[in-house]
Amino acid sequence: MTPCSIPIEEREPPLQPTASALPRTKRRQRNYLRPSYGRARTPSLPDARNAGYPPGVTMSWASSEAARRTMVGNRRRDTKPELAVRSLVHRAGLRYRVDFAPVGGRRKADIVFPRQRIAVFIDGCFWHSCPLHGSVPATNRDYWVPKLATNTERDRQTTEGLEALGWRVVRIWEHVTAEEAAAVIIDAVRAKVLRHTTPSAPRKLVHPGR
Repeated sequence: MTPCSIPIEEREPPLQPTASALPRTKRRQRNYLRPSYGRARTPSLPDARNAGYPPGVTMSWASSEAARRTMVGNRRRDTKPELAVRSLVHRAGLRYRVDFAPVGGRRKADIVFPRQRIAVFIDGCFWHSCPLHGSVPATNRDYWVPKLATNTERDRQTTEGLEALGWRVVRIWEHVTAEEAAAVIIDAVRAKVLRHTTPSAPRKLVHPGR
């Protein structure tokens, strides 16, 4: 007899989580006890992408399983180049914001100095089409060519928009060594600080009657 054929009155009540297993806040407890809590949601995608796939299985844009794992494992922040550069900049005594939107919105910079109005982007060579190491995958080019072109155009718009608002934008490729990248950032910040702290030449006072 299947569970669905068992009369309702004869079914065993569902197990309730113990107090120690429940989240601490009441709001999270309510969400935890909901039937849909913790279930994986299947994204609604066009039928053309899922044609021939079983229900609940969606198609990936990756050309292979190895490529899919690489794309999924790609981190938006705290990459190895970012951590190495931030460590050197912090060691130099500079303080900054990480993964922060300089002027609000969704476009965030990797390292931001709000007082000095400096935004630093550490761009990946593949995702941002580095002139030295950038390349387009040989497979699935119909997806990758416009994708990479969109990334480049977004970078250009972000840079021009910040510069129009008085920000200095520093873009560094990930193939640049951490020492060189940190030196560029430190020089930019100290130059901005020096320009704002250098006293202006004293004005010569002239008597109105002379």
